Amino acid sequence: MTIPKRVRVCADALATCGGSLSERIDRLDVRGTPDEALRAELAAVAAAWCDGGFGAFKTIDVLGEVVTIPALAASDGELRVSFIKAPTASTYYFLTARGLAVLLDDCDKAALARRVLVAEEFTSFRAVQCSFEPWTEMVADALADDEFNWPVPRRIVRDQLAIVPFSIGPLLLTVPPQPAGNTECRRASNEQDPTEQDDATGGAAVAAAAPRGGTEMQGSAVFKAWRAAALPQLLLCLVDEVWKQDDEIRVTLTGPRKRKLRAALEMINPNRDFKLVTEVADWVFNSGRDAETRHTLFVYELAREWPGDEPFSNSFADRAPGALEAAKAAFRMHVRDASKETLKSLQELRKTLADDVTRVVGQTRELTGNLWRDLLVVAAAVLGRFTLLATPGKDEAGLADALLYGLAIYLAFSLGMVIFANAQFMALFRKMQSKWQTKLYGFVDPEDFKLLAAEPLTEAENIYKNTRNAAIAAYILTISALIALAVVPVRLAQGTNNSGTAANASSVAARATDPSKVTTLKVTPLGSNRKSLAAGVGGTVAPLGTLVSGGPAKVGGVGVPNAKDTVGTLGQVKAVPTAAGAVGGPMH
Repeated sequence: MTIPKRVRVCADALATCGGSLSERIDRLDVRGTPDEALRAELAAVAAAWCDGGFGAFKTIDVLGEVVTIPALAASDGELRVSFIKAPTASTYYFLTARGLAVLLDDCDKAALARRVLVAEEFTSFRAVQCSFEPWTEMVADALADDEFNWPVPRRIVRDQLAIVPFSIGPLLLTVPPQPAGNTECRRASNEQDPTEQDDATGGAAVAAAAPRGGTEMQGSAVFKAWRAAALPQLLLCLVDEVWKQDDEIRVTLTGPRKRKLRAALEMINPNRDFKLVTEVADWVFNSGRDAETRHTLFVYELAREWPGDEPFSNSFADRAPGALEAAKAAFRMHVRDASKETLKSLQELRKTLADDVTRVVGQTRELTGNLWRDLLVVAAAVLGRFTLLATPGKDEAGLADALLYGLAIYLAFSLGMVIFANAQFMALFRKMQSKWQTKLYGFVDPEDFKLLAAEPLTEAENIYKNTRNAAIAAYILTISALIALAVVPVRLAQGTNNSGTAANASSVAARATDPSKVTTLKVTPLGSNRKSLAAGVGGTVAPLGTLVSGGPAKVGGVGVPNAKDTVGTLGQVKAVPTAAGAVGGPMH
């Protein structure tokens, strides 16, 4: 016999010795007056309990003094004994079957329970989220994961007494007690189509509620204790409101006529009601989404079927089957109507998405069109600059430079305005999208919404962003080229002018110091048809009268001191270079 079972047997024996026994989640308290043999057994069991790591032990005698385990066999009189247990976050231990009711009455801890062990002889069974097994040893804690994400009945039922459970998990049977060797039973899948599930007449919970072999279901004290504790709570999940009047629990059914009834939970017949209550609770809470809609439809049909003011638990077995069938039919119609509305909403979502993508494509085209337009403007401005530079004068060159600078500023302003406006529109749309996603398309799963709407729009925006980056690069290159074109030619022109001025100055200086390079000029009379010109060296033109009678000849303002002849009369003078560089020649 295992240590927990020895403790249970010893505690039961002590309670029968003119005492009492009560169990809570964390301890078992028993009181009695044991004989000598029972005291010895109690001391041995207490030592094994503590040494085995099952928990702690405490004993108080009739005088209120603590009795140690070694002194337990020699004590006398009444004893108050406490076996202190060590439950974990989701695993609970009980020495008696009566402790199951304590767990189920504690709604907070029952919602967290994943494994319950009882020191009784019975075959394991399982609810939706919790297994019930014999307690032979301490086990590792079963972590409470997110697998059991079921509706919360207390959010659906208006509960003024805080007695409606938080979770249906530990109350809804899925795997009934099975003979040894056939303890594994799979729960029916809840991922079927809602209309297909409605046509079913029970599911795994209903099949589990049906007696199998009779003796196992009816003979297990643990299963009976669990069923007696779970059945009233399941019934309270199938009404609209729970409150108390005249120290009596009452319930409300809302339908064509509002029924206010006595709950009368003491009138529940487990053999009559358990299968039907399990079937209804399974369809309402364990058949997929829209649990609140299923609950509303069932309660509405039950209120329609209810006869007068009969107590709720007494007439539930008579009225629930018809109400369940009517509720299933109404839910099928609701699903079809909801499907039509869903398809319509999805069509609107598709249209909205197409409009949004078209808007992004329009922004991309607008940006590209602005780029080509501005490039044409740049080309025209560059041609205009070359035209102005071909015209002599400083004013035209300055005007051309100002044109290029102004065009660079225009390009930067044009690009900035377009990008800023598009960014503001996109930010506004994203803000609006986050609002209508929850208000208009809240029925769409976030992953489905991302696949249907968010990702295509994101791809379109990425295309726009790539185009924007390319346009920015093109604008930067164009603006840089305009600025360079406005600055570089001016510097080159200034360098050319400075070089020409220096060359002219050096040429004049050379003529002044080297008279050998000066030639005589031919002077044409005024009366002739020829134009009166005097050409100097290097294409320098000496106007008429530069040769003055009685003075030295001047060419281009430069005196020629070694002129051989002077001009007596106006005539032609032909330049004849001499060996010494003097000017001479006959006068005509």
